[in-house]
Order: sequence, then structure tokens, then C-alpha cells
Amino acid sequence: MNLGNYNIVKLTEVLYRAMEGISANLFISERPKVADKMKDFIVVSFPNRVYDNIGTGNTNCVIELHVRNTAKGPNMPRLSALQEAIYARLPIDDDICTIHKPVSVSAGTDDVGFHAILIYCKVRIK
Repeated sequence: MNLGNYNIVKLTEVLYRAMEGISANLFISERPKVADKMKDFIVVSFPNRVYDNIGTGNTNCVIELHVRNTAKGPNMPRLSALQEAIYARLPIDDDICTIHKPVSVSAGTDDVGFHAILIYCKVRIK
């Protein structure tokens, strides 16, 4: 792998395919502007540069979990279920990359009533 000789679309497709079926609402790179009827959604992205290690590349990806709050606040049971479902699919070992070593961070509640957890993963490009 030479720096710049990677395909971010293919990397994103690997992550997207692995996350299919966890939520009915799965998006690439950006959350939807309108989420009125959604109870939850997931966003997958590769927001970082690739580092060349002469033969392989390293980068990171982010899996965002967003769950609509209940009247009492964050819907912790649903957040937990989504997080567990994602962790059950890791590591992802594909022909072009390995996605592994997840770290979760609570991102709080946004201004439209969704609580988020961000899962950062290391990516080794083969």
C-alpha cells in the first residue's frame, strides 16, 4: 500500500456491510438532517487520514450510535443493545482491511433529542 493508493469507498463499504441489520437506519459519513420518524440510526465514517507503514496502512473509523431519548432521558437499554450488537461484529477481517480495537465514548444528547455513543476503531489496511 502506497500512501494515496487506497480506496476510501471500499473501506467504507466493508464497514457499512458489517453494520447492516443492526438498525433499520444506516448512513455513510453524515447523519440525516431530519430524523422525525426514526427511533435510532447508525452513521459509519472514515474521518481521518491514512498513515503509510510501507506495505500496510493505518487509519481510524467511527461508528456513531444515535438513539431517541425517552421522556426520562437517554434510552440506555436501546443504546446498550446497539453497542453490544456492534461489538459482536468486531473485529471485522476483510480482504482489504481489519477493523478492530473499539473504544466507546458517550457524546451526549443533541438538540433534537438523540443521545449518541461514538465507537472509534483502528483500521489496518492490507
